[in-house]
Amino acid sequence: MFHGVHKISHPSSLDFISKQLASLDLPQILSYGVFVGEVIAPLMIVFGFFARLGGLLVFGNMIFAIVLAHRSQLFTVDWHRNCNYCLLSGLATYST
Repeated sequence: MFHGVHKISHPSSLDFISKQLASLDLPQILSYGVFVGEVIAPLMIVFGFFARLGGLLVFGNMIFAIVLAHRSQLFTVDWHRNCNYCLLSGLATYST
């Protein structure tokens, strides 16, 4: 939620997200979805107003964040820093 408040008070921070979306040939208007995923959805969870939908929105926001910011590292295994593939495959295994 605090990342979303920062983005509201500093709208120029959306430029990075817009550039990343453009590099994937996605519409740059999707960058405004960060407000839904980082402000509205957490408030929905905190207040219990359609909390499951809020959780789904946060999940979608995090998937977008991982793909946009870490797509070059997504399927790499670097045991000294991270293991993104192991994390994602573990989440997929746990959810099924």
